[in-house]
Amino acid sequence: MAITKENILTAVQDRTNRINLTNADIRTELETIMRDLSTRYPFLEKTATVTINSSDEYGSLPSDYRSWLGLTISSIAAAEGQIYKRPSLQYIPISEFLRLCNIDCDAAGTSYVTKFTIFYDRIYVYKRPTNAVNINLYYSYQNDDVDNIYFPDEFTEAIIEGVCWKIEEGKGMQGKVESTAEFRANYEAQVAALIKRYAEKKTGSI
Repeated sequence: MAITKENILTAVQDRTNRINLTNADIRTELETIMRDLSTRYPFLEKTATVTINSSDEYGSLPSDYRSWLGLTISSIAAAEGQIYKRPSLQYIPISEFLRLCNIDCDAAGTSYVTKFTIFYDRIYVYKRPTNAVNINLYYSYQNDDVDNIYFPDEFTEAIIEGVCWKIEEGKGMQGKVESTAEFRANYEAQVAALIKRYAEKKTGSI
């Protein structure tokens, strides 16, 4: 069963004893918690194709990009009669990319790109490709659209406790101090457990 803002609202009303809360009342708090979960750990993953055109040095990252997990070249548009291999790409920090560009920034690659860096909303490659390059990007993404919650069902408790925490915190002096601290502690415990579980899945220890 998918997580919905309506289900979250019902649970938050019950746990905070604030039965007059509406979807509009919890929207900001729900967005905040979903965004926080997206930054804590790469829980949500997917792939996208980033195209870098001939003689360009960068391509735009997906709008929901959070962090890169893997990257390969899927195809290179070769000139007629040529066959290009699919090289592995070496990550370099932006400082190294700028240093290399300072040496021969305008030089286009004679065969294929071998290095890349990510800065803000772009992926940069070195050297500039002679022909267009398609890159398979495996990345974690941010989900903060309350009308389309993509977190699996196991995140339900964490999201509910987090929204309860933010609701009580937002009430200021009208909030329940003890409840605010308890909801926050419960949320942090749920997040810690989720991170542990997902980390163990990645290492194959469970």
